[in-house]
Amino acid sequence: MTSLTSLDVRQLLAAEPFVRALARSLLAEDAEEEVVQQVWLRALRRSGPPVCDARHWLARVVRSVAANLHRADTRRRTHEQAAARPERVPSSLRLLELEETRRSLVAAVDALPADLRTVVLLRYYEGLPPRAIARELGLPVPVVWRRQQSALALLRARLDGARGGRRAWMLTLAPLALAPRGLPWRELVQAPAAPAFWTGVLAMTTKTKILGAATMLFAMSLVLMLWPGSGETAGRMPPETVDPPATIQAGLERPSVPDQAAAALQRVEASAPTPFATTGTLVVHVRYADDATPAADVRVLAWPAGWERVLAGQFKTTGKDGTAVFAGMSPGRTLVTTGRNLGGHDEAEVRAGATTELDLELAGFTLTGIVVDAAATPVAGALVEIVPPVATRPEPVATTGADGRFCVRAVCSPNLVSARAAGYASSECITLMQANGSSVEVQIVLPAAGGMVEGTVAGPDGPVAGAVVQVGRPGESGRARNPPQPAVVRTDAEGRFRAIGLAVGEQPVQVRAAGLGPWRGTCDVAAGQTTSLQVQLPAGATIRGVVRDAEGALVSRSVVSVGSSGDTLGWFAARARPDGTFTLADLPAGEVEVQASDERAGKASLTVHTVAGAGTECELRLSRGIELRGRVLREDGVPVEGAMILGPVGVAETDRLGSFAIANCPEGRKFHVEVRRQGIETQRFLDIDPRAGEVELRVRTVAIPSARIIGMVVDPDGRPLAGRDVLAGRTGDWVGNRTRVTTGADGRFALGPVLPGSWWLSIETAGHPDFEAGPIELVAGATRDAGTIRLVVGGTARVRLIAGDPTGVQFQVRGRAGSHFSELQLDAGGLTSRLLAPGDYELCVFGNGTAEQTVPFSIRAGEETRFELRLVRGVRQRFEVAIAAAIPAPDGGSLSLLVQRGEQIVRRRSLGAPRGAGGKRTGEVWLTSGSYTVTVSCGTLTTTVPFAVGTEEGPVVQLELR
Repeated sequence: MTSLTSLDVRQLLAAEPFVRALARSLLAEDAEEEVVQQVWLRALRRSGPPVCDARHWLARVVRSVAANLHRADTRRRTHEQAAARPERVPSSLRLLELEETRRSLVAAVDALPADLRTVVLLRYYEGLPPRAIARELGLPVPVVWRRQQSALALLRARLDGARGGRRAWMLTLAPLALAPRGLPWRELVQAPAAPAFWTGVLAMTTKTKILGAATMLFAMSLVLMLWPGSGETAGRMPPETVDPPATIQAGLERPSVPDQAAAALQRVEASAPTPFATTGTLVVHVRYADDATPAADVRVLAWPAGWERVLAGQFKTTGKDGTAVFAGMSPGRTLVTTGRNLGGHDEAEVRAGATTELDLELAGFTLTGIVVDAAATPVAGALVEIVPPVATRPEPVATTGADGRFCVRAVCSPNLVSARAAGYASSECITLMQANGSSVEVQIVLPAAGGMVEGTVAGPDGPVAGAVVQVGRPGESGRARNPPQPAVVRTDAEGRFRAIGLAVGEQPVQVRAAGLGPWRGTCDVAAGQTTSLQVQLPAGATIRGVVRDAEGALVSRSVVSVGSSGDTLGWFAARARPDGTFTLADLPAGEVEVQASDERAGKASLTVHTVAGAGTECELRLSRGIELRGRVLREDGVPVEGAMILGPVGVAETDRLGSFAIANCPEGRKFHVEVRRQGIETQRFLDIDPRAGEVELRVRTVAIPSARIIGMVVDPDGRPLAGRDVLAGRTGDWVGNRTRVTTGADGRFALGPVLPGSWWLSIETAGHPDFEAGPIELVAGATRDAGTIRLVVGGTARVRLIAGDPTGVQFQVRGRAGSHFSELQLDAGGLTSRLLAPGDYELCVFGNGTAEQTVPFSIRAGEETRFELRLVRGVRQRFEVAIAAAIPAPDGGSLSLLVQRGEQIVRRRSLGAPRGAGGKRTGEVWLTSGSYTVTVSCGTLTTTVPFAVGTEEGPVVQLELR
């Protein structure tokens, strides 16, 4: 690549493709402005009744203006061509005008500021797309785009002044911009003779950009001007982002013109060269997975792979057809997700000059609920937010209606939900864990009065659009209810923002924007009031460096960062390139600590002084620090290969000599390590000192896996079933010792070798009930034949709900012997079970304040068992079990609670393992009024106590297990 700093004016003049590409970009805006001005004139001159649908009116006007321009240019070109005298060679004056304009353009480029000039040369001289320029300069793609647009605007202004106005230089530059090749003197005979022709071609070849830009320009300005009685409050802050209306975008893909004009347009487009495209369009179609209907009003986020989605992402809201359109996307791999599932994403490959389509299906549970204040009064207009556990910001998914209610489909599990509203502090977050297809209803309480913060964000060049503003302290999750989350919003096109639902008092504020340095501060929030805040973002600092290991070799793919990963807006991270170099951009100025880590080479930390708007060089040397080195040996001294060593800061694996090493151990203290491997007993070694030299860890071997299980799987008619999965697991061993095999063509399977012990078998196959068998006792060196496993013809249970709300209620099916456990699925017709083997079962109903009940039923082969179920509200009854003495070893299982009404079983449940002598266990159930008995047992120990339930919650029932 030619050094950009060494290019002079002569080299640029000699590079004809560079001038031609730059000329196209400069001329494109003028064609766009012509359409903009004409539509404005029509809007201002319009008279008559108010427009009922401003968007549709706008679409018609834009299409009409574009079509009129096409027709006018076609007629003018035909007339001029008919009247003109054919000339093969342009006049000398024409050639001099072209050359002078070309020299003016190159001189203007040479006079640009260094940062803008660099982007222009890389873009038009080297032909690099914005993503490649960003990588070359170590900048975010949005910054490259801003610099490119600033450079083009400055070039237009300077050409306007130097050449006597926009039209003067545009007409002379147009032939150069649209020439199929360079324009050396000997080839200028090919230049067209009619300057007006080029203006028409420009309008034709840039129609897509014209229409898209016009839509964006008028969507916010004309709608408010033309819409009758919108009811919006004066001075109301605009939303975080402005999406082009889907109805307009769908209608403006190509203007509707008469057949003759369309034919002329096609001829003109065919005769003109295709502009060099640098961006692409991504169209995302969002549908619900359960019924394939379009998902309207869903916010979709798209961001380039490898970039921070908080800063580089674009948000669009789907229209009625479930479509969101992202125009001007950088080419490359793009990640797409919705606010309901920010923990996962889909991928699309955006191509320059092309439209990429992506189908996105939303699956999950349905969330309904109501937002109320502390007095239980519904709150209208509250913003309901989803906070996925792995997401970086809360995402709005619904707004409450006049009755305070809301409904959100296809919410993924697990998730947190909260709400915020103007005049209130934000609510706590409620943890949601639901199965797909289910429904849950919640009540969200806004606990107290709160305030708002409104303000602007500006940078060195003026207002900053798309900046991320976070107000408040992030809460810690993990409990059934979680603290409120901070408000996170984006600035609009004028750099304005508004954050609502803030707690009273001093609140921290963080602001980030691509291409600028971060800002931290505080503001005081008062109840019922709006706090004003003006933020001035500084120029960002940059750190460029290289990562090496302790011996000086370059280390690729290491992670380099500044700040803590838990601080969303305060963490800056990058991955070292293959040559070991890295770039961290948009950093704060001052002293920062740069950290680097690599799994093999170790870690490094270095304090670097950064300067706003400038770059700093550094070198990071990775070190393994204090290392724990050792060997793992069997009792007889034989090395153990492949053993996992779990240490305080990482995991290591032994080699063929039994050796291992764990780097960067804690300094100045001892610690524990654990050794695991099949064939040896899992052991912990205490008080290991890494400074004491290499350690030797002796482990005990256990029985070598030598037992096997064989068998055959057939259908109900005795025919072998091929390709069926057979799963086996060792009883009580949840960490490992599970194996799965597939039956062969003859239906046979062979599991093993496995460890001796007690095992179970499970077979799940479509069209038949699940098969379970066990325990199967295996002896070392022996093969156990499970025989022929004949799958059976199953039946189903269908339950019709005749009363009550099933939201939040669990419906569990259990075998009478306790061997089977599954959930009933709720659908429009009621509750349906999976295929069940013939036999006796119990339906256990509990949860959400509903009276608990156990309903016995039977399943017959090939039939559907139907019965009705009535859900009623219950009264809570709590129990407390005291452990009077230590539980004998043979009985050391879990505590079991059995509630009966006469001979009828109401509820069985486990209270967990006993906590030893003097310990207590508690539990609760929801029951209807009446007389009951409760039995608590653990092994051979049993205690039964009678109790009664009234219309209100009574005292805790005390039980003593001795």
